[in-house]
Amino acid sequence: MDKEIVRCKWSLGDKADENYHDTQWGVPIHNDSLWFEFITLEGAQAGLSWRTIVNKIEGYQKSFKNFDINKSTENILQLLQYANKKMDEEKPWTLVKSNPEDLKNVLPKYLELCRHLRYLLEPIIPSSAKKIETIFGFSSADTPDTQTWNAQKDWKELGEKSILFPRYEK
Repeated sequence: MDKEIVRCKWSLGDKADENYHDTQWGVPIHNDSLWFEFITLEGAQAGLSWRTIVNKIEGYQKSFKNFDINKSTENILQLLQYANKKMDEEKPWTLVKSNPEDLKNVLPKYLELCRHLRYLLEPIIPSSAKKIETIFGFSSADTPDTQTWNAQKDWKELGEKSILFPRYEK
């Protein structure tokens, strides 16, 4: 005979809520990947309804490589290294004087990259994510759709300058 599942009221009537309740909610966590998933989802939930997060779990799993903290961190670091290399090659700071029109095309892609990095870094390096949020005026409630680029259209004036990641000198 199958054991009847007793569910909390909040989970009744919605398949995603019922599935989350039955498979994750209140279930003890004993491995790093599940802890990483839990911390990521809890952090993303701040200020949002849990329904919003439950609806986005699949997107989070793709973004964070099924919540494997090592792979996720490695991918984020590769993205940071790539961005740093591109910035060093393109030198957008020189466009302020030499070609302000090009700067209007170049700058948004770096701002958008920072917006996505803030989201990706939040569960791993929350202090750096907070710095990015403060400098660029992003909202912690802003969870970019990882499949959408250039969704941010109303850029704000930059906040106080700060070094996000100091250079490591050997």
